[in-house]
Parts: sequence; structure tokens; C-alpha cells
Amino acid sequence: AQPHESSVSDAQLLEAAKANLRTCTFIGLMERYEESMTVLRNTFPSGLSQSMRQYETSPHPKGKTNAISDAQREQIRVANQVDIALYELAVDLFDKRWKSMQAQLPVSERGLSFKKAKGGRSFKLS
Repeated sequence: AQPHESSVSDAQLLEAAKANLRTCTFIGLMERYEESMTVLRNTFPSGLSQSMRQYETSPHPKGKTNAISDAQREQIRVANQVDIALYELAVDLFDKRWKSMQAQLPVSERGLSFKKAKGGRSFKLS
């Protein structure tokens, strides 16, 4: 089956996605889970508890990857250029929001973040 042809270019899709991402109230990054949960809690202070459950499973558990060649890696990179560019913007926006949030917090709260609780199945603000 042929991919769906669209009259919208990748560049147009990317610009629309970037515009949408910039309007999101919250952006989180899985690889920065603890910081993301701290930003989420500060963004929506009355809507979250002091403890948050960690997901027990991941579709891509750490350490379990399939080896791919450099040529395959390049094919993947080329096929996902729009996603990569959008992700790079998400990281940039997250970094800016993290720094802004830290600067606005009282000094006594700047070090607070969600850390793994005893037993490792949830995170608690500490």
C-alpha cells in the first residue's frame, strides 16, 4: 500500500506542530521524568498529589535494543526528520520552562523534585 499523499508539505506540518507545541500549557520529557513531574505539579498545583505513581512497564525497557547498522540509522533519521525537529523544540521549550519555574520558586523550594519513593514504584515530592 502506498502512503497517503497529502498536499501539505512536511515543512508546513512541522510549522503547524511547532505552533501547537508552543501553546501547550505543559510539556514533559520521559527521559527527564522527575523534572517533568515537578513542572507538572507547579503548573497545576491543586490538581496533583504529593505522590505520583511510576509506570511499571515501558514499551522500550532500558538495555533492550536491537542492533542496527549505520545505514539503517540514517534511514530512520531521514524518515523522521519532522519528528526529530519537533522533539528538539520540545526539549528547548522544556529547558526554558524548567529554568523559568526554578527562578520563580522561593529558594526553599528550588531543590524540591519528585524522587523515587522507597520500593521504587512511585515518586514523592522531596
